[in-house]
Amino acid sequence: MKFFYNILMGAALISGMTPVPTASAQSTYDEHKKEIETAISIIDLEKREIVNFNMNLSKEEESKFWTLYNEYRLAMNVVGKRKAKLITDYADSFKNENLSDSEALRLIKEFFSIEHSKLTRREEYISKFQEVLPPKKVFLFFQIENKFEAEINYHLARNIPGINKF
Repeated sequence: MKFFYNILMGAALISGMTPVPTASAQSTYDEHKKEIETAISIIDLEKREIVNFNMNLSKEEESKFWTLYNEYRLAMNVVGKRKAKLITDYADSFKNENLSDSEALRLIKEFFSIEHSKLTRREEYISKFQEVLPPKKVFLFFQIENKFEAEINYHLARNIPGINKF
């Protein structure tokens, strides 16, 4: 499926970026921001298709749902960009073999902050989706969301090397 190919390519892109020595100390994220945002956009488009295919929305539900879905994706993409930045920060440290104790702590704290933000956003949107969909469809939507996240995390975990190099 094209979606999973793009997840794999996005994960490889994010985790496989090599810092290029430049006069400015530009981070991997800054150097590859456009590619990261393009990968996120492609994944979002394909995700939307799968959500559309599986939700079986009535005409009445459609317009309200997609308006709210777009708002939700914008909020979740803010969190997703933070995760991409976190991964590229780790990639910079990993490839340069200079992950300090303080940087390791900063990365783990940011990871948990991102996870907290993601959960908070989802909790906020459960009630909003309940205003436009019956509970079973809200459940289905978040079930689809969780499956996508699990797939993305699987591919990221396969492509991001462990810290044992330090």
